[in-house]
Amino acid sequence: MLKRAKRFLTSRSTVLGLLLVLTAGMLAAAIIPQAPIAPSASRDAPMMGPEAAAPPSALVELLGLGHVFSTWWFAAIAVAFVVSLVLSTFDQFKVALARMRAAPAGGGAGAVPCGFPRAQVEAILAQAGYRRLADAPGRTRHVKYWLGYWGAFLLHAGMSTIALFAVVYVLTEHRVTVMALTGLGQPIEERNSAMERGLLGGARALPATVTLLSVEPLFWEGDELQALSSQVMFTDAAGETTFLRVGLNDYQDLGGLVVYQVNSFGNTFDLEFRGGPNGDFDRLLRLPYPRRRDQASYGTLELEDRPLKVNAKYYAMADRAGMKPGNPQLVLRLQDGDTVLAEATLLGGESARLGPYQVRLASVGWWTIFLLEGSLGTAGIFTGFALLLCGGAVTFASSPREAIVEDTPTGCTVAWRPGRFLEFHREEGERLLARCRGEGTT
Repeated sequence: MLKRAKRFLTSRSTVLGLLLVLTAGMLAAAIIPQAPIAPSASRDAPMMGPEAAAPPSALVELLGLGHVFSTWWFAAIAVAFVVSLVLSTFDQFKVALARMRAAPAGGGAGAVPCGFPRAQVEAILAQAGYRRLADAPGRTRHVKYWLGYWGAFLLHAGMSTIALFAVVYVLTEHRVTVMALTGLGQPIEERNSAMERGLLGGARALPATVTLLSVEPLFWEGDELQALSSQVMFTDAAGETTFLRVGLNDYQDLGGLVVYQVNSFGNTFDLEFRGGPNGDFDRLLRLPYPRRRDQASYGTLELEDRPLKVNAKYYAMADRAGMKPGNPQLVLRLQDGDTVLAEATLLGGESARLGPYQVRLASVGWWTIFLLEGSLGTAGIFTGFALLLCGGAVTFASSPREAIVEDTPTGCTVAWRPGRFLEFHREEGERLLARCRGEGTT
């Protein structure tokens, strides 16, 4: 029964079928929006939650295609695929071990007579890097680069490790994206965060509040982003604070979580509207950072006095001289539908008339997004890739070469054969056989 189950799980059709279903599941996850969605960077600050989405169809809801990686069927198929790979890896281990221990076969027509006693021939082989691995009556097998026997095993072990820990990662997934704004500490809640949790993700203690202290982007001369880092403060429920400096390539530990800097940032504009039809109000406008010095970033601000709205754009620097933060220029356009009613240009601290409003840009701040990662298995996935690289290197750079020494009535013979790449190693074999025959030696 167990052998039949093993044959089924390791058969080519089963492996290909499981891989096909897993691929289909991942394609479905790429096509169908997965819930939850991280906060959008194009909306104003009071509306930082996920974009409204159409309700899923009955089939999507039934199969869980809106959250593929946390469904039982995806986890079950992934586990079956991992078991199949692990069993196949065990088979490769047995094959490699058998090749290491294989008894030497007769040299056959390729064997050449040696000009020295067996002991001296074995010394020549040892000097050339051939290790004696197996004996049989009247024969010995010597192998150079015997590690090459384990190449296929290492490749399978790498694939199995990646698949295993990928499943662990999916099942224990616990990822929280948090949007942070400069200013007072913000509670981490639904309106400014989104959580992705696997079947076994469980509940983890998150910081109570997040306070963004600064965002520090650096740019190349061509306006491409060179580096991005932020200073942030997390406060737990007990009031204990932790200060971190997080960069795109500089993640930090926060208790049992890892904090990553997401490549998403921009400026916030604290706007004061005075004298409107419905009285005074304040709004915080959040816009992504411009991509180039001569290109603006755009956004829309809905007003209390509907159907009026403000279309906004801003440049990183008012004089368009570079991308260095510090003096952004904000342009506001008041519209009623597609009709432009008024336009105003503001720098920090300035005020201007915008239709019925007197608008003041009270302050300019920053926003960015952090990823709090509590999933398990990441280190195992990277270990698997390391095993894959080792397996590839061993397979192609450590091809085994065998020498069979066999006793004869007049002395001994030696036969040489490579495991792979005969033409590439032919000259090496000819030199070795010549030494064993006594040619070219003193």
